[in-house]
Amino acid sequence: MDIENLFLEVTRMCTLECEHCLRGDRRKEYMSTETINNAFKGVKKVDKLLITGGEPLLAVKQINDIILAIRENNVKVKEILIISNGTVISERIINVLTELSKLGKLRLPISYDYFHYLELVRLGLLEKRQHNAQVFTQLFASGDYGSFEEPRCLNKLINPIGKTLKLSPERLGEINRLSGINYRIASETELKMLTDNEVEYDAETNSVDGRVSIDVYGNVTAYSLSFDSEDEEIYKYSSNINEIGLYRAILNFIEYYNTKDKEDKKLEKVI
Repeated sequence: MDIENLFLEVTRMCTLECEHCLRGDRRKEYMSTETINNAFKGVKKVDKLLITGGEPLLAVKQINDIILAIRENNVKVKEILIISNGTVISERIINVLTELSKLGKLRLPISYDYFHYLELVRLGLLEKRQHNAQVFTQLFASGDYGSFEEPRCLNKLINPIGKTLKLSPERLGEINRLSGINYRIASETELKMLTDNEVEYDAETNSVDGRVSIDVYGNVTAYSLSFDSEDEEIYKYSSNINEIGLYRAILNFIEYYNTKDKEDKKLEKVI
């Protein structure tokens, strides 16, 4: 099976507690070796592999397990993406990332919006983050992701999920005044665009187009949800790759969301 985009949530742990985090409160949870192995069973090619979290570089063992699983299953990976907050670095991390870069083109953007900046200052990690970002840039051609210091980022949407739900209008206004950026809570229509879950399976080519997102427990779930929302979704359909395999889990996900989308469209017409 070929997969266009495979997203793996390797951990729900993070070093930061940013006020706008769409994931919500951090949790000390990590993807198991079994889940990682099952994520690549029967897979021949992945166009883009996103390793996400939490802070993915806290999950060095899991990243190493991904390397082993890709090699064991002879999976061809075109591009690998890890978005880090830049606060975690070690010789082991650099060694693992170097091995990972041998499997496909590795991109390692370092997140840096104003919310991250405030949290880094609060924890006294700003200088460490800046130093680490320089090291990653030299080794893996990294760079700032969403930097508030760039003019093109004067307007920015925030997902109305996770910690954003606790962000008061007063606090958001204060942050906008401090940063000079117009951070705005996304509308329902904009949120649908940000969390597009369209996935299609082509039986003739045995390929999956769209995003296949697997949470820390091994459930194929929707993309860009809070941890709480992910956990609510998994009870609505069977999608755990450790129980039914990746192929069946993907098909169940597609069937559930196709039905859900049709029902949503009918409801929109009625309203």
